[in-house]
Amino acid sequence: YISIITLDKPVKFGHEYNDPVDIVIMLVSGDKSRYVGIIEDIIDIFNNEKIVQTIRNASSPVELIAACSRIP
Repeated sequence: YISIITLDKPVKFGHEYNDPVDIVIMLVSGDKSRYVGIIEDIIDIFNNEKIVQTIRNASSPVELIAACSRIP
């Protein structure tokens, strides 16, 4: 399972490149072998600034899921 939330107020963790954090992902899986593939998908999402902006601007779960499914 994957949960994605966007924060109204971004949080600073002291990281020069990644601060402030405004998107939080929780990953839960009972199948250890799937973690690698899921993490690769998450990396693909966050390497695409257009998709990241769409996630930030999503106003519903449907929009969020649609944005994440647009990985090239």
